[in-house]
Amino acid sequence: MTYPSPPPTRSPDLPRPPQKSNGTLWILLGVLAGFLVLCGGCLAVFSSSEDMSEPSTAPVSRPPAADRPTSTDRSPTTTRTPVFGPSDSRCADASAEVVELVQRGITPAGWKLINGIVIDWRGKTFIGGTIVDGSGKAKERADVWIIADATVYAATGGARNHTTFPKASSAPLHIGPDDPQVQAVDTCVVNRTLGRWIFFQHNTFAGEKRI
Repeated sequence: MTYPSPPPTRSPDLPRPPQKSNGTLWILLGVLAGFLVLCGGCLAVFSSSEDMSEPSTAPVSRPPAADRPTSTDRSPTTTRTPVFGPSDSRCADASAEVVELVQRGITPAGWKLINGIVIDWRGKTFIGGTIVDGSGKAKERADVWIIADATVYAATGGARNHTTFPKASSAPLHIGPDDPQVQAVDTCVVNRTLGRWIFFQHNTFAGEKRI
């Protein structure tokens, strides 16, 4: 006798876990990305602060001992040649009368001539001196004038600028500032302002100082 087959049994339907929506997934990814960016910025700031606070300990390269300069490698000390040479032996103190002749032509009020020195040469008197203001401050260290036939001529730039005398380089003298006599008396004045008298010969004049 044949019995009918029992109907197949069905397992009960189990509840499925709820699925997350796509919107929630994108939110989670955004939060994670922002966290990673924030952590990366913190690490960069921390690293840069450490670099600034800690000095570099890299070794400083030094040249070999053979290449280093020694005391024997230094240039020898040289003596500077004075700008002005020795004073001409013809230089002499200017008389008060000669200084007064030049003094009359100085234009700025209160200025005067000091350190008057002369060289007499071929009937002409070359007089040099220092022009100072009323307080005694030097305005021109050394200038030169020429007296010829009782007329005063200005031979150097300061002499022309601060006195009323005609130029010695013009007629009738035609003597410029590079004339040997002008240069000689100018050097004597400069040496006097520096407190020194240096002569070619052993002539002694008033106020002479030897060094």
